[in-house]
Amino acid sequence: YQLLTNNFEGRQQRLLTQEEFLEQIDNVRMSSHVRSIADVLQRQDEVFHGGEKEGKRSFIISDFQESNTDFQQVSTDSNVFYTLVPIASQDRANLYIDSCWFESPIRRANQPDKILVRVSNISDKEYENIPLKLMINGTQKALGNCSVGGNSYVDVPLSFTVNEPGIINAVVSLTDYPVTFDDAFYFNYEIASSLKILCISDSGSGDKLRSLYAGDPYFLFNQVTYQNVDYSAIPEMNVIILENLEAVSSGLGNALQQFREAGGSLAIFPGKAADLESYQLFLGGQLKVGHINKLDTSKVNVDKVNLDHYIFSDVFEKLPQRMDLPVVHAHYMITNTTSTSVEKLFTLENGATFLNVYNEGRGTVYLFSVPLLEQASNLPE
Repeated sequence: YQLLTNNFEGRQQRLLTQEEFLEQIDNVRMSSHVRSIADVLQRQDEVFHGGEKEGKRSFIISDFQESNTDFQQVSTDSNVFYTLVPIASQDRANLYIDSCWFESPIRRANQPDKILVRVSNISDKEYENIPLKLMINGTQKALGNCSVGGNSYVDVPLSFTVNEPGIINAVVSLTDYPVTFDDAFYFNYEIASSLKILCISDSGSGDKLRSLYAGDPYFLFNQVTYQNVDYSAIPEMNVIILENLEAVSSGLGNALQQFREAGGSLAIFPGKAADLESYQLFLGGQLKVGHINKLDTSKVNVDKVNLDHYIFSDVFEKLPQRMDLPVVHAHYMITNTTSTSVEKLFTLENGATFLNVYNEGRGTVYLFSVPLLEQASNLPE
């Protein structure tokens, strides 16, 4: 007898007595090695070649996966009788955690948070009242349960609060036998102690924006004129706002492009007398989000709000019947490229854009069609 495993050990290249053969079977252990059928038969043939010409039998025990079953490469010996023994995989019921995600993009300490956990069932069996547990930095933070029909999935919400900023190590888990290796889903994220905002404006005033953020110490707001931008500080920001710039230099545009690609959020209010050529190079060429066209000075109202966008999650306890939306006296027309991924957050009653959101790469661009000036709209108020 010869016992040949995927390990291709040297001791397996000699013939054994029945007792030796059974002893080697008892010593077979799980292995990560994978061999093709052609390689196995070639290895086996090295032993057969030196033995008797008749009475040779080969038993190939395998699950015969497509990736390593290459019979077209096999050259068989007519003196050997081959028997293929297929091992069928067991149809085991299995429940596992597929993925999880947050409802909103912002994480803050001491504020209620929520994740959605997708639990998948890849069997015909229906599961009921399966407990889910969320651990944050070694402490249990949430419990839930779910029921999942056969060959389907369910998204389970888990609510919790983290009290301290910093790196958060989390694991959400369930209990499911006999397959247990996929019952825990590990993830980590960071809760920042503050959010840094830089306003780059034509005058450096930023009074309205400063008032907007002044009531919450979580926001660290700073404003500079476009002539005094410290480019080395841009990567440290979370949000950058361009307020009423007439033009954007290529150097600033390159820095903002890298900022967006690194995951930063960029909000743009074009100037009242914007250099359209400069903005076309910046918006369409560097950021690749479209560009602004001529200024329309007709009076028009904002009449549509995209309430399905995540930015409005948990904003309204109930949808108001009448919303006090901005009145616009001057706005640019925004043209988007066909390859741009864009969502309209606010739309004017003439169909033009008031605010577009572009998610390209890791970062986000919010492009307003109006300057942040009271003569352009009542948005500043």
